[in-house]
Amino acid sequence: MKKMIVIAFVAMMWCGTVSARTVSNLIAEFRGEPQASFIHVPKTMIRAGLSMVPQLPIDLKGVSSVEVLNVGDCSKKVKRQFMNRLNETDDLNNYSLLLKNSDGGENTRIYAKEKNGNISEMVVITWDRNDATLVRMKGKISPDSLQPVLSMNK
Repeated sequence: MKKMIVIAFVAMMWCGTVSARTVSNLIAEFRGEPQASFIHVPKTMIRAGLSMVPQLPIDLKGVSSVEVLNVGDCSKKVKRQFMNRLNETDDLNNYSLLLKNSDGGENTRIYAKEKNGNISEMVVITWDRNDATLVRMKGKISPDSLQPVLSMNK
């Protein structure tokens, strides 16, 4: 009997982790779709790019990686599935909403996770009727460095 209870408990825990919707799971699920675009920019490439562009509206020195997923060229079915999965992503509850903007049918959400006073992860989602893009940045980003960008939308 004890063995059955342990097996049932393990099965429930496994099902819970499989069904959990995270930003990582979302990217992994859709990056392989036909016509989807996925780019991962590692720290070395970010540093090389920063050396070529002296003035940016945001300080990216603390960014260690960037992932970009675009499903704009995918079928309507895939775009609809992406938006549905995005709305089901439990993981976004672990982020603070920094910006929510809708303008002429184009929508933008910026979420951030904070750790030790810095932003450890930021997710930017933009979408309209024909396109959807998710950008995830990881690193140690100063919240003050985001103020110029966030104040542009006030």
